[in-house]
Amino acid sequence: AKMYGEESFLNIPYVINNGSILKMLGLNLGPIPGFNDKNKKERIYPVNQDTIRKFFKDTKPDKLNLWFNRDFSSWMRKKSAYRSGLFIEDASYVPLPGNPNYQYADYIWLDEDGNHAEKDAPGARLVQCYKFSSLLNTDRDGSYYIYAGARIDPGNVNGLNEGRDLIEGFVENGGYIDTLLMDRGYIDGPTLTHYKKDYRINWVIPLKTNMAAYDDVMGLCRAKDVDWKTYHLEQNDDGFIAR
Repeated sequence: AKMYGEESFLNIPYVINNGSILKMLGLNLGPIPGFNDKNKKERIYPVNQDTIRKFFKDTKPDKLNLWFNRDFSSWMRKKSAYRSGLFIEDASYVPLPGNPNYQYADYIWLDEDGNHAEKDAPGARLVQCYKFSSLLNTDRDGSYYIYAGARIDPGNVNGLNEGRDLIEGFVENGGYIDTLLMDRGYIDGPTLTHYKKDYRINWVIPLKTNMAAYDDVMGLCRAKDVDWKTYHLEQNDDGFIAR
């Protein structure tokens, strides 16, 4: 429900408004005081927000994460949801209100835009947060984004191992990744080699002038006797990459 942009438990019941699903989950159903039969349109019967809160509180995080990254993504794959083969691995921080009851959350320095910052950077502030890692499927036009994996970790994790777990879990569960656009927090040499050698994943990474990979590219561009070839990509009718 949070993926629909609902932050308040008070609004979540209106997202989960399917009576069959609510009954299966064991959540309370019933008429709301003041409702009547005058309206021709079907009424939405929300569950009580305290019931929703207790339901999520009793959910084991590890089991929920395993269900989403294994069972749910496997079901989506069988529905051909990820057939483009194009994925984005991204990270973002989830700021918290500084409450000690948030387990495993850590304080890190963030800038005004919510990105990781150095302690002495202008506008940097110490914020309690989680780190949200996501694996998104999209097409070349960016016309849609579908979750293929996600996880929440303490805000101070470097993300490298967490990102690798997302990719390995998706592929070893039967998923197919042709091209992966990677956030720089998930990048190091052994990881890129592992993806290409073991999973045949073509990866796209951002380059900065202080990166060794940038020096390699510039060196190749300055080389004299390099036989440059155009790299062609073709998609068949099902959206898969045709070599």
